[in-house]
Amino acid sequence: YGAWIILLKGLTPIPYKLVTITSGFAGYDLLWFVVLSIITRGARFYLLAGLLNRFGGPIRRILDEHFTTAMIVLVVGIVGGFFAFKHLF
Repeated sequence: YGAWIILLKGLTPIPYKLVTITSGFAGYDLLWFVVLSIITRGARFYLLAGLLNRFGGPIRRILDEHFTTAMIVLVVGIVGGFFAFKHLF
């Protein structure tokens, strides 16, 4: 589950340093860690940039106040969706 953990933790506001240290301690492959980190961190910043580009200044205040909550809801939704798909199909 290492790849899924890296992908999901990259979207959450939990410090990515914890994922880095844990991956190194667990002996996770460095190449895959770097590839997954680029994907997940890039997705997070691309999402932010896209929202700011689309909605401008008003969304900035909302993101500053509620981005952590939104990312946690997104991660829970993704995990819940995979869990439901696995058990329903």
